[in-house]
Amino acid sequence: MTYETVVKNIELSRTSTISHIEGVVEELLDTNEEDEVQNWERLYTLMEAFQNSEKYNGSQEQFHNFAVSLARADQYDLACEVLTIGLKIYPESMDLLADFLAYASKCNRMEEAEKYYSRLLQIDKQLWNWRAFDFSIDFLMTKLLFASSQTQKDEINTSIDNLIRQFKENHKNDEKAYFAEYTVASQRNKEEEIVVKLKEFVDKGDVVAARCAMKVAEYFFDNGKYETAEKYIKKCKTYITAPDFPIEPGYVYMLSAFCGMCRIYEKGIETIERKQLEIQVKSIYKDYDAASAIFRHRKFARYEALEIQREILEQLTDVPYTYDGWE
Repeated sequence: MTYETVVKNIELSRTSTISHIEGVVEELLDTNEEDEVQNWERLYTLMEAFQNSEKYNGSQEQFHNFAVSLARADQYDLACEVLTIGLKIYPESMDLLADFLAYASKCNRMEEAEKYYSRLLQIDKQLWNWRAFDFSIDFLMTKLLFASSQTQKDEINTSIDNLIRQFKENHKNDEKAYFAEYTVASQRNKEEEIVVKLKEFVDKGDVVAARCAMKVAEYFFDNGKYETAEKYIKKCKTYITAPDFPIEPGYVYMLSAFCGMCRIYEKGIETIERKQLEIQVKSIYKDYDAASAIFRHRKFARYEALEIQREILEQLTDVPYTYDGWE
């Protein structure tokens, strides 16, 4: 349906159908510079009609997806409005409750979020999905920033620790539980001790833990343990083909290239037998090409550093770099 049709239907019937609205909203959010002003005006007009409706047709999942679309465009307040309406229809929906907690801190609606957090706490933790745990922990970490006394801070930290424990108990094979623990530990300046737990989880080998493996690789790389870092980078490479891979694939190959360079420099170029040096350098070039294939479409700052380091490596080792794949 077109924007005009959807707005007219809502105004005439006083009924909003999520499946009709969401497609139009996504088109408006995918704006270009020429239509930007008009599209934003249309978005707010449509959302006003949506909020003033008397009846709503949509599943829990549709309300969730609608809110996510708005949040991805940094329209957190509008996302919260969608969730508020959705929660009137589905008051016990864990996804909608958790979503509100995730977006509330970004649009100054923390007081409202308290109400939904209390409602979420009434649900048995064994029934909580990953969003309920993950977003609740984030919500409490935000509350911690505004705590006015040490007593409040201690109470919030205890709640955070309990949620992390229950998250891991109820979702034993979900890396999100371990990554949530890592995120909290990092903010508490306890990254080193939590990396040990991440490493143990990844080393189990019976789960796909891309984000955890990447954090372990980064930790060892940052601490100059390049051979160990490469072990976990290789794990990430095996995960890349998954359709929902949570790490930027180009970053995996970029870190792999940096790791290979550092290993050569650490050992000393002059100490490596020429044939072996060529093999190692060409392997780095392959990682560079893999990263280039991705980053040439959407460059990140660290990719420029990779380009520079690739050129330096070529000069220092006299191993020529040639690639004509883009032409």
